[in-house]
Amino acid sequence: MLQVQRRTTRDGLAYLMKSLPSCSTSNSSEPCTILFGHANGFNKEIFLPVWEDLERRWQAHKGLRSPLILVSFDFTGHGDSRHPLGNERYDWRKGAGSDVMEMLQEMGQRGRTPCIGVGHSLGASAMTLVELAHPGIFSMGLVLIEPVLVPVGGESTMTKSLSERALRRRASWPSKEAVREYMGRRPIFKRWDSRALDAYLEGGMEERALTDASHDEDLTDCPSAREPSSDRDSVEIVLKCKPKTEAGYYTGSGASVWPQLHQLGQARPVTFIAGEKSEHMPAVLSATQAVISGADAAKTLVGMMGARAKVFVVPNASHFVLMEDVDRVAELVWGHVLQTVGREASNEVCGNKRSSL
Repeated sequence: MLQVQRRTTRDGLAYLMKSLPSCSTSNSSEPCTILFGHANGFNKEIFLPVWEDLERRWQAHKGLRSPLILVSFDFTGHGDSRHPLGNERYDWRKGAGSDVMEMLQEMGQRGRTPCIGVGHSLGASAMTLVELAHPGIFSMGLVLIEPVLVPVGGESTMTKSLSERALRRRASWPSKEAVREYMGRRPIFKRWDSRALDAYLEGGMEERALTDASHDEDLTDCPSAREPSSDRDSVEIVLKCKPKTEAGYYTGSGASVWPQLHQLGQARPVTFIAGEKSEHMPAVLSATQAVISGADAAKTLVGMMGARAKVFVVPNASHFVLMEDVDRVAELVWGHVLQTVGREASNEVCGNKRSSL
């Protein structure tokens, strides 16, 4: 089992950390921090299956000169992190972007030390916002997995639909067994790698004591509400990220970064990962183009970026490619590491096995 450290920033962002020392026999370089940011409604543990794969690759690869520090955090209102104080926490620039900056500061990153950002959906978008606002802060580039990059004028239509869907989401179950049975019937979860589902259940849900006011959502704002009960018949399993919080992130996604996309992939590499059957990618472009495939949409987005941006489309995967094809995503993240951090001769580079586009 992967051994990780669990920590919390002074202001309440929970995160996981794993150090991988240099395997090189030569003098090692300074550590490279790889910061992972999850999608809206999910949790920091969702990246643990990828970490397990990265650790195996790291153990097998003796030429990596730099130690790696893996860090995955919960956005505000998610997982074990602080609860939102108000609508200002939902704004992606002021909220999600600030969370990314808080984590970079926690890890001592000021743009002068090696750092890679790996984000999925919300996490990818927040890291994009931070990189555009502070060019070079992710000095070794970005790995963007299905980022939410909405065209100018397309923000309200797309976010309204996602917000309404989040508010209808089921948020409680009588037991962990009931959760698994429920998810086993849902088409979206049937495509997931079992490791990803376990990670979601581990970090995205918790026990809550059943009381006369157990359905009052404000109870989960109290620390005592997070303490598991010893009486198994008097607890329920609930989502740590409340549906109203998830919906709030969608409605607060903010202004489009479309006009700035050309700035990405100029000075530093960007690895763009998309699902071939993603419904999200075509939706991103629906305000400006006719309906196209997820692969074509991803290719169009990368075409708007700088010369150092590369797209990799994962066959048969959806917007949840991170959870559906853990091995392929880990392979692409590792490829980005080898490309940027420093390596000796190796055939295991990002691109030798890449999907065709």
